Amino acid sequence: MNKRNKIWMISGAVLAAILISAAAFSSIKARKSSPDTMDDNNRMLEAAQEEMPEDTLNTLSTDEAAAEDSWEITDEITSEIEALIQKYYTVEDLNEEVLVSDTEKEQKKAKQEITAKRDGIESYQDIKVIIRKGLEKDTYIAFTTYKTRFINIETLAPGMSVLYIVPNEEGKLGVQDLPKDKNLEEHINDLLAEKEIAAMVEKVNAGFSKAIDKDENLKTFVEKLSEEAKQGSQKNKK
Repeated sequence: MNKRNKIWMISGAVLAAILISAAAFSSIKARKSSPDTMDDNNRMLEAAQEEMPEDTLNTLSTDEAAAEDSWEITDEITSEIEALIQKYYTVEDLNEEVLVSDTEKEQKKAKQEITAKRDGIESYQDIKVIIRKGLEKDTYIAFTTYKTRFINIETLAPGMSVLYIVPNEEGKLGVQDLPKDKNLEEHINDLLAEKEIAAMVEKVNAGFSKAIDKDENLKTFVEKLSEEAKQGSQKNKK
């Protein structure tokens, strides 16, 4: 089993749900000009364009499009996503505001499913995240690691999830279910191959193996979760 497949197995066994989500928030302000000024500007622009070679114009158009599609993972964005993930990985009553769905009904359903999968978990500890850009402007992929404490089990179990971060209608970031998108799936696989993220995966895998070798109760519990997840998957396919 390769590293990539193994990390998905670990996520499913230790708790499980890899929720991925997409985000965006932007505002564009238009500068106001008088009609006369705009006419003068337009005439000057048209004259300048007539003197430009066609390939130069094409280059300018391409650069403008690229500028519109570009965005950065700023310190502000990083802080917002890290705070969001801390709220997401709570075993208390999950706040629906951290989830992004098309309808309120879908949002409530997502909350119920996440809460059900966390049955038996006492807490998440040592939460860390690596953030990368998604395919769409202002969307983000959050590679998140944590240590899970299960009820009545002493040893912490390392785990990892991939979260897809998106903005709601008000522009506030939240976690969204992974869209069925082959390009997005390939993008995530490419990110998993990055040196920093691959090292994260390797560390989680090693820590997880060490934990279940150390604690027989943890091993038995994880095997039970894996079997339940497998049965649930088979049931959903029918």
